[in-house]
Amino acid sequence: MTSAIWIAVSIILLIGSMIALFVLIARRQALLTHKRLQAAFDGLVATHALSILDKDFLLRKIIAIDGRRALLAFVDCSGDSDRVEVIDLATVAGCRIVHPNRGTALSGEEANGQFGLQVALKDRQELYLPFYDEMSDGVHERPSLSAKAEKWCSILKANALHTSNKK
Repeated sequence: MTSAIWIAVSIILLIGSMIALFVLIARRQALLTHKRLQAAFDGLVATHALSILDKDFLLRKIIAIDGRRALLAFVDCSGDSDRVEVIDLATVAGCRIVHPNRGTALSGEEANGQFGLQVALKDRQELYLPFYDEMSDGVHERPSLSAKAEKWCSILKANALHTSNKK
């Protein structure tokens, strides 16, 4: 009987040790990704001499607006390579929240796989800035990322309206 208890305790300790090891590895990876994201963002700010007015962290992404020169900065470290975008807000014609596979505007829970901002530029180009991907972001993160997407979409729309009224 005591040998069965020792075997059970040993198995529980082994499983607990494996879980602890996986948690430590995941935390280390998250810390390294956050450091990479912050370094890419700091490099962007230094390179373009940005004066950040507002910024949001989106798990492995940062979106920010420069108050002095009216630039939008977006850094995405969710993949193997970092994606850095700097957009002159004077060139933004509009913005909407879209599902990238369909290209349609989102409403409610219509599309839950991915969503982001589709930024229309005045030269008729479109730029997609991802906010949520269910493969890399947790389901529990979707509501907060959706709210941030709506916030930044309204900022870009207001800016596009403001610059079109200046002319």
